[in-house]
Amino acid sequence: MKRIMKRIIQIQKVDLDTAGAAFLLEVTREDKVEAVRGDASPADITDVNTVCIECGGSGDWHLNCWDHHKAGGPEDSAVMQVWKHLNNLRDRSEEYPLVNYINQLDTQPQALPAYGQVEFPTLSDCFAGMLLTERNPVEQLHKGVEFLAKVIETGQDPFGTIEGF
Repeated sequence: MKRIMKRIIQIQKVDLDTAGAAFLLEVTREDKVEAVRGDASPADITDVNTVCIECGGSGDWHLNCWDHHKAGGPEDSAVMQVWKHLNNLRDRSEEYPLVNYINQLDTQPQALPAYGQVEFPTLSDCFAGMLLTERNPVEQLHKGVEFLAKVIETGQDPFGTIEGF
């Protein structure tokens, strides 16, 4: 995939959806990442060289804007929007279980197994622990991307117990 990013803008609060979208978009530590409070500027949202993840856009993939929090916007989480777009470009089926887990957690948490039905730690538990130990949102994003890459690399079941972290 051709990398067109100059900047990544993400909401002040990093969550699994934000990190999942950044993971699929192959955000690395070489990318310039900015944490914004509130929405990104209209200029950033319409600049295709700026990737906006959950910071005020409408989910317009052609603008590199991934969000689902605006009225009338997409129902899919940001990570599912990115996955659907990228999967149309090349097969990314190996990432679908992770994307599906994050999408359900973000949009339909009641559909996930009830707490206690999966042994500790879950994917969400591990991610939440990282957020507690790292306070810088830019570093949270990078660590989240690296964590999700390791989940895929080690073949972990996102709906099961996460081991080795």
